[in-house]
This record gives sequence, C-alpha cells and structure tokens, in this order.
Amino acid sequence: MVKFPEFFLIQTISYCNARCLICPYADTVSIQEQGPMDLDLFKKIIDEASLYQNQVKQIMPYLMNEPLLDKTLVEKINYIHLKNPNVWIHIVTNGILLDDNISDQILNSSVNSIKISMLGHRKATYEKVMGLSNSYIVLERIVRFAEKVLQFKGDDFLSVCFTNTPGYVPEDEIAEAKKFWEAKGVKYEIINHPISRAGNVKIMNASRHKHISGCNSIWRNNMIHILFNGDVILCCMDWRREVVLGNVREQTIEEIWNGARYDKIRKIIDGKEQGDSNFLCYRCEAAITQN
Repeated sequence: MVKFPEFFLIQTISYCNARCLICPYADTVSIQEQGPMDLDLFKKIIDEASLYQNQVKQIMPYLMNEPLLDKTLVEKINYIHLKNPNVWIHIVTNGILLDDNISDQILNSSVNSIKISMLGHRKATYEKVMGLSNSYIVLERIVRFAEKVLQFKGDDFLSVCFTNTPGYVPEDEIAEAKKFWEAKGVKYEIINHPISRAGNVKIMNASRHKHISGCNSIWRNNMIHILFNGDVILCCMDWRREVVLGNVREQTIEEIWNGARYDKIRKIIDGKEQGDSNFLCYRCEAAITQN
C-alpha cells in the first residue's frame, strides 16, 4: 500500500442532472445530505496533495455527480494546477451543459482530459436510459465541443464512452454510435457490461460473496474518494455512504489514509479479517473471491 494516495476523486458538488438507469443517483439523492463543496475545504485538500508532489499522479474533480453543475469548477481546476503543476487533471461528464460558454471555459482551463459518458445514440434510447428529453440538443453541443477540441487541443483530449444497458439498447446502435464518433475523429470507448454498484443499481442483481480476498479495481490501493462534505468513503461503489473512513475537514488526508479505521477495512477486503455479512465489498462484482 502506498503511504499517500496517488489518485484523487473529489466530489465538488453532489448533484446530477440525469437519471440514468445504471446509476444509483436517483435512488439515493433524496435520502442523504447533498450540496457543493466549499472552496476552503477544496483548497485544504489540494494544498495537502501539493505536499506530495512526487507521489500524486492524477486529481479528478468529480465523483458520483455531474461536475459541470459546479459553477466554480474551472476555478477549482485551475487551483489544482497552480498547486500541483505536474498532476494530470481529468473529468467525466454527461456533456448536457456543454453550451458554447461552458465549453470555452473548460477549454481555457487547466484540465488535461475529458471523457463524455453517453448511454445511448438514438433519441429513444438516450432519453429512456438517461432519463432526459433533450437528446438532440445535447448531441449538437457535444459535436460542437468535439470540433473545438480537435482544433485547439488535439485528439488525445476527448473521448466518448458508451456504457451498454442490457435490454435497452438495440444491438446495432452501439456500432452506429462508434462509426458516428470515429468519423468525427473522436476516440470512442464501449463498456458492454455495466455493474450493480455493489447492489445499488435496482435493475441489476448484486453479487453475493461470503468471503473475499481482495479487489480487482485498478485503483484499489492508491485512490482516495472524497465527498462534498469532506467524508472519505471506500470507493465509487459506496453510493449509500456505508463505509466512511474519516473526514478531511477534521483530519488530514494522511491521517485518514494511514489510520486504524482504514487499516481494518483493508484487512477485511484482503480476507485477513471477516466483515459484517452485508459489508459493501461482499456485494460487489469487483471483489476477488476466495476458493
């Protein structure tokens, strides 16, 4: 385990403007505290990260949200770069808000790369799966944004990701979307197997494990997940905030990362200790199961 996180996911605002079928947001937003992260707290996080310049590799100002809803996002992105000039800054967005004004703000910021998540290409699919009714407007905005990206940033700045929702997306639609974006010079990624987010997506069945011996996540040992209120949760599967490891408003990141609470949770994940039968990771597809 690294002594300080190399990757950061930071929820600068907790809201989203979509209601995607493969996302737990719609089922959790009304039962938990929500809000924006205040700038002082954000700066506290980034300032501590700057003390570990040789270790921190990537800071991503999004987590279980739509980052473009944060009206201070560009200010926060630029602060990351100011304090951590060598870190890679990346965001994932649904692109709904990418009008010309916001597009220009993003392109003039210090962000290094952007991924746009689209769960449908045709009008009926997009609006059903993402719970929206403005698919044509969104597509036009993203196309214009892509044109600006290719002109001013090159072809490594932007990618479009299509996550298939089984039973809702016609088989030929994914190939149609791939052809559409590649013709425009945009990198295109396909995820054919969405996950239940540890049982938090109601249209999908959760995994059930009695024992586990690790996690298959590529960032399992080196990423920290910080909510808008400063709470550190276990990972992006923890939509109901079941495993809160500390709060960066009250503690340092280093104290939380190397603290007793986190150490005990790591032992449960690694199978060195047995957790409660409903422990988050026992319901997760990313868990490594014991024989």
